[in-house]
Parts: sequence; C-alpha cells; structure tokens
Amino acid sequence: MSLFSKGHRVLFGLYMLLCKASAAYSNFTTTCEDPVLHTSRLGHLSLLSASCVTTTEALNSTKSTNSTNSTSSTNNTDSTATPLFHNSTLDLNLCLGIDDSTAVLTWSIYGKFSLYCSSCHVVGRTSLGCSCATLSGVKANSTIDLDSGISNSNGTLSCLGGIGMDN
Repeated sequence: MSLFSKGHRVLFGLYMLLCKASAAYSNFTTTCEDPVLHTSRLGHLSLLSASCVTTTEALNSTKSTNSTNSTSSTNNTDSTATPLFHNSTLDLNLCLGIDDSTAVLTWSIYGKFSLYCSSCHVVGRTSLGCSCATLSGVKANSTIDLDSGISNSNGTLSCLGGIGMDN
C-alpha cells in the first residue's frame, strides 16, 4: 500500500525533477567575468551580459597545441592554456517571474518579470532588486541573487527557461 496516491506521486516526481534541474543552473560567476545588467529595447532592466569561459574551445585549443608539439605524452591538457571567453546576453524574462500571492521575484520559466516589476536595479555584484506587483494588487520590493539560477553553458549564459544570445 502506497503512502501517496498515483497523482501525488506524479506531482512529487515533477517537483523533484524541477529541483534537480534548477540546481544545475547556478554559479555563473565562477566561470564568467564582468556581469552587467542593462536595459532591453522596451526600457526594462532585464538583460544580463557577461564574458564566459568556453570549455569546448579551451579543450580544443589545448589539444591542438599539444598535438603540434613533438612529445609522446598522452596528456592532452595544458594547465597553462589561456581560457577562451565568449560574450553572451540572457533575457531574464525567460528566467524570472513573480510569486502570484506575494509579488516576490522567483525563478520561473518564461516568467516575464518585467511586466510586473519596475524600478529594477543592481544590488551588489549579482543581484537584481525590483518593485513588483501582482495583478490583484499585492506589492513587494524584492531582490534575487542571479547567481542562484543562471549558469555558464560552454560560454553561453543559460537558465531553466532559456539560453543566451551571442553578442
């Protein structure tokens, strides 16, 4: 006899999948430099740009460098290789929304937070602060650490809801 009904098991499974997936999207600042928040064409502070390490290109460059050397070493990595960087921009509307009951910024696939938030500004190095309001009128000042939901995917900024564009 199961503790949960079939429907509850399915919901719990989906919840666990989302938790696992969202954990993979974090710590972009460990491999990206100079994160900058700037305004979109619509005037919202909703674009994140950074210069991020490209792991594939870095590995390929070290392998090609080592293959041109006349050594018989089987090690294809060079610890002195210069990392390669790629400029990327991510639209945070693909990543952030607001909680419908509290108006607090939250990680949400295609959340379109900029429709509900105004007066957004940078807080510290990697946080976004905004004044947000729900359609029912609940208002809140909210801050979210962008490093907790965005990652570097081979030189491109990404989150659970989207992937960045090349600059």
